[in-house]
Amino acid sequence: MAVDDLSIDITDGEMLVLLGPSGCGKTTTMRSIVGLETPSTGTIKIGDETVFDSERNINVPANRRHIGMVFQSYAIWPHMTVAQNVAYPLKMRTRKARAGLDIGQKVDRALQTVGLQGLGDRGASLLSGGQMQRVALARSIIMEPRVLLLDEPLSNLDAKLRDRLRFELRDIQMSLGITAIYVTHDQDEALALADRIAVMRQGKIVQLTDPVTMYREPNSAFVADFIGTSNIFDGTFVGSSSRGSRVRLDDSGLELETGAASFDEGAAVTVCIRPEDIVVEEGDAERPNVWKGTVRVASFLGDHFRYSVALDQGPTLFALSHGSRAGLATGTTTQIHIQPDRIQLLER
Repeated sequence: MAVDDLSIDITDGEMLVLLGPSGCGKTTTMRSIVGLETPSTGTIKIGDETVFDSERNINVPANRRHIGMVFQSYAIWPHMTVAQNVAYPLKMRTRKARAGLDIGQKVDRALQTVGLQGLGDRGASLLSGGQMQRVALARSIIMEPRVLLLDEPLSNLDAKLRDRLRFELRDIQMSLGITAIYVTHDQDEALALADRIAVMRQGKIVQLTDPVTMYREPNSAFVADFIGTSNIFDGTFVGSSSRGSRVRLDDSGLELETGAASFDEGAAVTVCIRPEDIVVEEGDAERPNVWKGTVRVASFLGDHFRYSVALDQGPTLFALSHGSRAGLATGTTTQIHIQPDRIQLLER
């Protein structure tokens, strides 16, 4: 996917995450910054230096942009030791640039930073996947890059290791003060790592903001869906009153009370409800947005249950129930409750 008129400023020390589905232009954007792709038009600046300008015919080679890059596939040389892999960028410098450098000391410091101290003499082919990715990170930071680019570096790791390394990676980036751009299609990864998230679609940035705002206030159904909203429905705005607003789901005709919203009566809207905002409980209550339903699927996920609840007169909703109490079994008749201000309406 080509990148289409993308413009963004990244501040010093910021971690920007490019988030989006495969083919949306994330990796093309990153490869253009590092110099592995040549844009047809535009300008790329790193600090005060222009590294690409189509009109002025400037295109600084990748090896002179002083950018570190960590790949999904690690790109570790298996015939070298850990220390030799990490030292490689420094040894590729000219003799003049290496003058006065204590490469061994810098390698030791880089390995300590990524938690691999004492493993410098080990053959790289003997490492685990997580250790290989740490070597790749150490190899990038040893050159003290102006920008660190990370292209889905954790996607080949198992879930538990990926979860741990994302926090370690964020800690390293913040402690070193490195400006970083991280590419992923994993919304949990984006939320955990980013100072700001740029959601991309068909080569364009469709929303750019901090993780909390992105999660709570997506600007479109596409962003809401990609950032983790499982319940998204087409609806029609019924109208407003002193109590709030009402919307009707097109497929089922179910009416919901929502918070205050400014749409014309009869307007087509998208209704977004996050699973964690749905209360699943047994018993009756005289509250708005309370409906009977049946648990179709109940999944235990450690610290919470995830339910698929088919409403008696409405759609099937996905809900999360946190806490240690026993969950509801498949087939249980229950009720759900959604607070009106937890329902988000977007233009359609």
